[in-house]
Amino acid sequence: MNRLLVSSLLLLGALGCSGPRFQQHVTTRFAHQDVRKLETPELDVYYVASQKQNAYRLVAKLERCLKPLRAHARSRSRRARPVIYLTPAVLNNANVQPAAFGLSEHMVLGTSVNAEQIMLLGVPLTHMEAIACHEAVHYVHLQQTDGPWSAIDLVTGNVWSPNAVLDAWFSEGLATWYEATFAEGQGRLNSPMWRGWYHSFLQQRGGRIGAGDLLGARDVPNGPYLAGSYFIDFLARKYGEEKLWELIDLQGHSIISLLGVTLRFSKVYGKTIDGLLEEYNQELAGTFHPRTRPAEQRVLEASLGSEARLAVSPADGAVALIRSGLDATATLRIQERSGAIRFERTLKPLLPGRRWVAAGPTATSGMSFTADGRWLFFVSADYSELGDFIARLWKVDARTGEVVRLWDGIEGVGGAIHPDGSSYVYVEVKGDTANLVKLELETGTRTSLTNFTGTESLAAPACSPTGDRISFSRWTGRGFDLFVRGPDGAIEQLTFDGRFNLGSRWMDGRRLVFLREHEKLAQVHLLDLEDRHVQRLSDVPWIAMDPSPLDGSRVLLLNREGLSWSLDELALPSPTSSAPPPAASDPGSLELSKVLGASGALPNDTPPEVEVLSDEPYAPLDGLLRPTMHLPLLGLWNTQAPNGSVRWNRLVGMARLQGADRLGFHNYLAWFSFDSENMRTNLSLSYGNYQLAPWYLDVSGSRSTDGALLDWTASISASRSWWNSIDLRFAGELLDRTLGATEHSSSRHVRLAGPRLSAGYSVVDSTAYVNRRGLVLSLSGAAFPSQVSTEGLFDLRGAMTVFLPLPVLRRDELELKVTARAMPGSSQELLQLGGFSQGMSLYNIGAAPPREPRDTFLPPGATFQEPLRGYEDFSLFVNHAAVGGVRYRVPLIIDRGWSSLAYLLPSVHVRELDLEGFAQAALAADNTGRHWHRVAGGAAFFRLNVGGYLPLSLYYQFAHRFDDGLKPLHTFGLSFD
Repeated sequence: MNRLLVSSLLLLGALGCSGPRFQQHVTTRFAHQDVRKLETPELDVYYVASQKQNAYRLVAKLERCLKPLRAHARSRSRRARPVIYLTPAVLNNANVQPAAFGLSEHMVLGTSVNAEQIMLLGVPLTHMEAIACHEAVHYVHLQQTDGPWSAIDLVTGNVWSPNAVLDAWFSEGLATWYEATFAEGQGRLNSPMWRGWYHSFLQQRGGRIGAGDLLGARDVPNGPYLAGSYFIDFLARKYGEEKLWELIDLQGHSIISLLGVTLRFSKVYGKTIDGLLEEYNQELAGTFHPRTRPAEQRVLEASLGSEARLAVSPADGAVALIRSGLDATATLRIQERSGAIRFERTLKPLLPGRRWVAAGPTATSGMSFTADGRWLFFVSADYSELGDFIARLWKVDARTGEVVRLWDGIEGVGGAIHPDGSSYVYVEVKGDTANLVKLELETGTRTSLTNFTGTESLAAPACSPTGDRISFSRWTGRGFDLFVRGPDGAIEQLTFDGRFNLGSRWMDGRRLVFLREHEKLAQVHLLDLEDRHVQRLSDVPWIAMDPSPLDGSRVLLLNREGLSWSLDELALPSPTSSAPPPAASDPGSLELSKVLGASGALPNDTPPEVEVLSDEPYAPLDGLLRPTMHLPLLGLWNTQAPNGSVRWNRLVGMARLQGADRLGFHNYLAWFSFDSENMRTNLSLSYGNYQLAPWYLDVSGSRSTDGALLDWTASISASRSWWNSIDLRFAGELLDRTLGATEHSSSRHVRLAGPRLSAGYSVVDSTAYVNRRGLVLSLSGAAFPSQVSTEGLFDLRGAMTVFLPLPVLRRDELELKVTARAMPGSSQELLQLGGFSQGMSLYNIGAAPPREPRDTFLPPGATFQEPLRGYEDFSLFVNHAAVGGVRYRVPLIIDRGWSSLAYLLPSVHVRELDLEGFAQAALAADNTGRHWHRVAGGAAFFRLNVGGYLPLSLYYQFAHRFDDGLKPLHTFGLSFD
């Protein structure tokens, strides 16, 4: 028991890290630009000076969210001002870090997005209010720490945030629900796309949602966000908004926060989570009504996948589809009008030297053909060298699928190719301002076609058949409306109601097809530019997307059905069946300057009101001397004397100091622990520097004693990554161990010192369940010269893993792996092959009998090990080894869950049962020669997720060993995924 208590204290002291505060791309953008700190009564904001006006506008909107949220919080305890980082990096996301594990609380928020799908779900490109308010909910929610943990955090620093362990369906559902409250017309619950996604999913589930859907079933689009937001909406409608904050307050006062969550729901609502979910399902039974497509909507292809984008060639009716699915990776397909497939190609390149990193339907915008159907163009969001998002324009040969050319520097989202293929019009985003820009493809010249200023969001420009007019959508304050830019640059507004008027495409020179909200759903409409009449063309059950004219008489579209998209066709109605146009006051053609005013801003666009306490250049040491963890621990334990008496004479303690400056350029960690039994002590110091970002420099050292044993370690390293797929690290290491002489043994000493280099390359094309294609390479080498080491030796390692698709099942995975490792120069066999498990072995049958441990006497950090599956119970010590293996996996998807086990335990999401077959063979060389070590077997992994934060597996493995005289091995174990 004493050993367990001491280990627990050591684990608590080791929580957190001294590593980088932010991701590489965020810190790099800050490191190379002029950063300022803005203080208001509500916020501390760090922003790039070149985006000052943008930052002030966003801060004003963020404060409007924070004030009512803080008013909802039941606790009146004083909270620290939120710390906000406005990064120019394009994240297509945002995040809040809770004050826990030695990390400081903060929000990282981009100033724009370049993914059109985010815009379709209720977040205009540059109107970031919805995202900012979403994250503000998280911030205020996570700040609600009271009771014992508040006192502990006050003494020790940021140790624990009780609200951080609530399931994602609650925290993300709550934030998603509030999006639509604070920003008029914005937010996912205001989007007909989001609404249609939910109802389509709900229809597939038979009008009910289960706990597994809330906990992250992988076939649910946006997972806990989608089902969670509507469940939260039910709780707010049924029981009132304040009950949500009462629950948050109760969780914030909890001591063992992980346990009894559903009982806290019961205390607040009078029902457990399961009881509330059943009540919601009963409401759905009376209010949800399934819908079917009308007879005139013809299905051309029933299932394209869970994500898809569509374009149609005006010349020959060829159909371009970019799609992916639960069991299919992203592909580009072009098929003939008849449905015959012209080609289909994967979109993720694997080999080094690739021209792009990633592509897929959710990253695609502005897909269109040239007038002759020869070329297909689209813009794809992709990873930059630093790891954030950029956009590239693709030119694809529509006959063969060859990617002919890429254009970088597309700061925004796609639009349309000019009919003659000479230029491409897209939406350019600068700060929080969007404008139409024309890119001349031959010369690279960019010309602004609009001159908007201030916060402006535009979308989906499309060129007329003659190329002299451009239709596009613009956020007008409560939603998107249609506009058209004429040959003379005059801009004419076509709709005036903000009802999701998006995705226009030209039917001919006078008519546009586009999406428009009708009865809260996105439907296809037709607008005649001459008489301004609007006709609704579709009555899709839940969502229509990418309406594309064909022959001037039909429209192809994507139709959401269940968990997938289908390709459908509509015939145009007769010209007489028209509806009146949207209400407008004089929707005539107006010059741009008359519509927007001289400044380019809307007449009612007033400057944001921000109360500024200070706005100064960033101080390099800001916050550095305010540790985020200052953890003192002291314990007195008992020991048993030889005569059986108990003495309280064992003292155990530790201290930890951790912190960083506000931008994460300087990061430090100091840790000291001691145990009076055998005089164990440990002192470790580390410092990380990101001023040369993207390179991260790290210096660390430690000294530990355990009786007569003394260990020293020191290292200095520089590391960075490229395109989220290449990693490189240079390091120098010193590892030293000394054992003092005793009455039974003489003193011993070993030192290993020298340089180390490691590099990795990883590209895997995956579905929601398996890896279909992939290449993973790693190389590392360390040299320990005899001039500075007690023995001169090298440690060289190379590994390659390949994932190959098989035409056997739609859901399986084949992995081939080879590893080679050599340790030339060593006088003894230091490389351990096998003898350890990747997880935790709980029970074995047929295990090799225990052997005397090998006395390698190596310092900490110098454990040279290679796994050999099936040899977890038997260690081989060799000089060199080459290991090859094959693994075949078939997942049986379960995706079911419980909101709590036995009322007290956290939620459990049962993900899948994996069945595996494997074989490995190792050729190892020791001082006696070369020997084979071969094994084959199978395994079953029961994979689940506990509480939404602890993925683990219970497994059984059988391994037949062909060599070394070993019996077949049966292993029952536990692994953390």
